[in-house]
Amino acid sequence: MTQYAFFFDQSRCTGCRDCTVACKNWHQLPPGPLKYLKVYEYEKGSFPVVRIHFQWVPCYHCEKPACVDACPVEAISKEPKYGAVLIDGDKCTGCRNCYEECPYGAPVFEGDEIGEVAQKCDMCIDRL
Repeated sequence: MTQYAFFFDQSRCTGCRDCTVACKNWHQLPPGPLKYLKVYEYEKGSFPVVRIHFQWVPCYHCEKPACVDACPVEAISKEPKYGAVLIDGDKCTGCRNCYEECPYGAPVFEGDEIGEVAQKCDMCIDRL
């Protein structure tokens, strides 16, 4: 199986989050907290020598994704051509097992209610 991935030079990230806006725009996600790509900010050091770092966190489309095995209705699968981990929204029951098992928190939900369908980065497979 071929495995595509993202390359992101985090040493050049300024934390502007334009990438998250572009991702939301491409996927036509509504305004609000729902996003497939996250940028985390954290500090290191202590005053007066403090550094700010940014961590780009999409779905990493793992070789052996824990979310696939955690889904009781097989709504998550690994696509063979590019190695993308995809969610079938028609099958998803919103049990949130995928979120609990994913070490990156890639599956996201529009609300906090159980039963909301999981969504996540699809590696922009429609652009490949």
